[in-house]
Amino acid sequence: METVSALKELGFNFWQVVVLFVVIMFRFEIRQILERVRTLEVFGNKIGLGEDVEALVKSVREIKDEATKPGTSIQEVRDELSSVLRRRCLGALLNIRNTTTVLWSHLKNLQPQQTAIVTEIRLDTYKEIESSLRLLSAAGMFEYSTLPVRSGSTGIQKISLLNIHPSFRELVNEAERF
Repeated sequence: METVSALKELGFNFWQVVVLFVVIMFRFEIRQILERVRTLEVFGNKIGLGEDVEALVKSVREIKDEATKPGTSIQEVRDELSSVLRRRCLGALLNIRNTTTVLWSHLKNLQPQQTAIVTEIRLDTYKEIESSLRLLSAAGMFEYSTLPVRSGSTGIQKISLLNIHPSFRELVNEAERF
């Protein structure tokens, strides 16, 4: 009760104390949520940001500067945005290629009409490539989700890539050549 009285004397009211308590109790969960909420809105479109936020912001700024120059067409701006998105997707694929052999082998063996992959990878590997999967999904290359793992499979994460876009195969082939 003394703590409540002391907080009251400092000017805190009941709701501020409750919010402070909730923030302290759920600080790790709040941090995880805030780490996942990284978006940038450009020309009305939201772009997901990864670890290399500075590089993406620099690219978008360069596009913005270029777009304000006389004689720049909307098509040129779209082409440049597409180029930035393609480079980000390639970077995500290179991260996947360098991190996991299991998922990468599925990706490079995609058949022409194949639109889904379901596989299991190590949980720590999944955590390393999760942001790359989110970026590729946000770019429209596929929809991805995690699935429950069979009982007794600790340290394993089952993932599902669905509605794989036909142009994704081209990106995988390009990443394979790097």
